[in-house]
Amino acid sequence: MKKLITIIACFVTIIVLSGEEQNVKRYDIPIEGLSESEIEIEFNLGSLEIRTGNGKYLLRGAAIYSDDRLRPHIRHKKIGDRSKLHIYTETNEFNKSINSVFDLFNKKDLDNVDNEWKLEFTKNIPLEYSISMGMAEGQLDFSGQKITDMEIECGMGDVSINIDQPNPVEMRSFTVETGMGEFSGKGMGNLNPEKFTIDCGMGSTDISFDGKIKNDMEGEVSVGMGSVSIDLPRNIGAEVYSESSFLSNVDLDDFDKIDDSTYRSENWDDTVYRVYIKASVGMGSININWID
Repeated sequence: MKKLITIIACFVTIIVLSGEEQNVKRYDIPIEGLSESEIEIEFNLGSLEIRTGNGKYLLRGAAIYSDDRLRPHIRHKKIGDRSKLHIYTETNEFNKSINSVFDLFNKKDLDNVDNEWKLEFTKNIPLEYSISMGMAEGQLDFSGQKITDMEIECGMGDVSINIDQPNPVEMRSFTVETGMGEFSGKGMGNLNPEKFTIDCGMGSTDISFDGKIKNDMEGEVSVGMGSVSIDLPRNIGAEVYSESSFLSNVDLDDFDKIDDSTYRSENWDDTVYRVYIKASVGMGSININWID
């Protein structure tokens, strides 16, 4: 099959702010001819903002950075009516690990490094996301987008996502991995994933499944030394299978104990949709709460 590489129109502007040069790169990738796309983002230092744009462009965005070592790269490969878009930072000295951030920049100078990406993605075709973030802050709003899969990896930053509209397409899976940072998700019920995975190391993860749930879900939750909090609406039932030790803390409100390791919500027999959660907790904690 013949592979076509999409030509990306990229405009670079130099501006001066507070006596420092700021590099600005702008991106416009038309959606013409595409029926779906995979989006891969590797962002290791700075601030990332994602939101929903109009339907004419797969991506419209801008990157503002003060150090050329953080210059973003973009590759868009189109095969037939599908494509893969990869946005990343690349230097000879830099890779995905958090340690490489400290190697690349003096620790005391990290606060003075400006790196900000603002990206808008289409709402017209199904998208599959893979987002990796290191020492980065993220405000990610996917409301209105058609999302089939999503994987988010957080390092030491503070990342939040929001979905305030029901996902228009069926979603296979949602995965979040949190290292030492903080992750929060609102409107996760609107995503409607068939399966979800939460892997929390030493940080904290707060997930709220508010929104319009339209199917059963299966979830796996793994907690090391961190904490996971899951909010569920009272109109769905929940079953939790918990593997824990005497060093862990598992807090389940309004659940009945079925056997030594299995718990079911008191509303189990009165609900249409249900969530099945397998939880493994080390020295950390997991809390499951109810929201109206």
